[in-house]
Amino acid sequence: MLRILGEKTLLTEITRRETRRLRDRLFQEGKAPATINHVINTLSVILQAAEEDEIIQAIPRVYRAGGGSKKRGALTREEAQSLLGSPEAWRNDLERIASEVAARTGLRRSELLGLTANRCHRDHIDVSHVWEPVSWKLKDATKSGESRIVPISRRVRTLIIQLLRRSPHRWILPADQQYVFYHETNPRAPYDGREITRGLYHAMEYIGISEEERQAASLTFHSWRHFANSQMIEAGIPEATVRAMIGHQSQAMTMNYYHAQDLARIVAAQDDW
Repeated sequence: MLRILGEKTLLTEITRRETRRLRDRLFQEGKAPATINHVINTLSVILQAAEEDEIIQAIPRVYRAGGGSKKRGALTREEAQSLLGSPEAWRNDLERIASEVAARTGLRRSELLGLTANRCHRDHIDVSHVWEPVSWKLKDATKSGESRIVPISRRVRTLIIQLLRRSPHRWILPADQQYVFYHETNPRAPYDGREITRGLYHAMEYIGISEEERQAASLTFHSWRHFANSQMIEAGIPEATVRAMIGHQSQAMTMNYYHAQDLARIVAAQDDW
């Protein structure tokens, strides 16, 4: 990958044209499809991590060889159930809850870390801020630049309340400064996002998904967004409603897409699996 793309190439310079050039060059060199996809999946994992850390704004399309990897950054329902149904697989409850909330709501890691107590309500959360690790501050905007309302089930609400009650900073800071995913010793910052991802990888290894398998399947924390999106679609929720809740920008989204029936179905789908 480095030989073809160039060791000094910046992540922000990698476009869909570059990923296609990488694949085509490997084909020209006579590499097997499985080998090509191993290289492409390595690039995909790097790009997904870069997007999670807000180094790049969006992941460019990645071109793979035909007949390649079985999964492309998506966890199966069985894998999700095994991961989140095995508390002993996790290093701590906070990392497990971060993954579960992401799996049920589709929130990005930066959105989870930017979630404060005042934005958590009985039946929904306001997603309007993200934690920016580079500048080490709470950013008053999501990746799309727009706030959104995300309905939550009783299960998700219980998990959020559980963390808020455990926070060592709950009596020190006002609600708009209390991070749901708190840092144990620093009240001015949330939990380390990199540790949340490492916690997920640790749990994956525990249930039998090796590092090699994880990388080949391009499984990262961002995979929970793919999972949540898939569960909503499979539950029969209109795609426009799912896009509005997940925060995709396929088209202009407004809260007009939300209807009472859709809200009830979203909450049901969060707990269906």
